[in-house]
Amino acid sequence: MTDKDQPELERRDFYRIQDKIGLTYQTVTEQQFLSREYLKYDESDAFTLLSELNKLDNENYIHLRNLSHHHREIAEYFDVINRKIRLLARAIVNEDEKFLHSPTHDVNISAGGLSFPSTESLEVNTLLDMRIVLFPTLLGIRTLGKIIHVAPSTASEPNSVAVHFIEIAESDQQALVKHVLRKQSEELKLARESKDSDSEINSP
Repeated sequence: MTDKDQPELERRDFYRIQDKIGLTYQTVTEQQFLSREYLKYDESDAFTLLSELNKLDNENYIHLRNLSHHHREIAEYFDVINRKIRLLARAIVNEDEKFLHSPTHDVNISAGGLSFPSTESLEVNTLLDMRIVLFPTLLGIRTLGKIIHVAPSTASEPNSVAVHFIEIAESDQQALVKHVLRKQSEELKLARESKDSDSEINSP
C-alpha cells in the first residue's frame, strides 16, 4: 500500500455501516507478529475456500469487464460459470461444521476497520488476527487488526472494541468497500420506500 493510496483509504473509512458478520479472532503477540507465526493458525476449509474465491473474483473482474466491451456473450458465459462455482462453494461451506458454528457479531464496519462488542478483557494496541465472513455473499476475509479504542462495559452493554486494519489484502479491502456501499444503497432504498409508503398513508 503506497502513501498516495492513503487519502483514498481515509475517504473510504467514512463509509461505515451497522452489519451482522461472521467474526473470529485471536490475539497476536509482538513476537508472533515479527516471526509471522500467527499466519500458521489453522483455518476451516470453508473459510480458506471463500477467501481464495474472493481473491480470484477480484483478479477476474477487470478481465471480464474488458471482455464484455468486445465479446459480450462470452463475458456473460464466464459470468454464469462464476455463479455456478459460487453455488458449489456454498454447498461445500454448508458441510463444514467448524465454519457453520462460527460466532456472528453485530458490528460497525468500514473498509478500514470495525468495532464490535466483547466480553473479553482486551487492551488498546493489542493485535488481532481476524477472520471475517460477509453475508449474504459469504466472502471470507482475513486481516490483522490493531485495537485503537476500548469503551468500557456498562450495566447493559459489553465492552465496545474498535479495531483498525493494519494488514489486509487489496482484493479483500475492495470487497469490503463494495459490501459497505451495497449495504448503504439497500438501506437508502428501504428508507425511501418507507417514506413513500408513509406519504401515501397520510395523504388525503
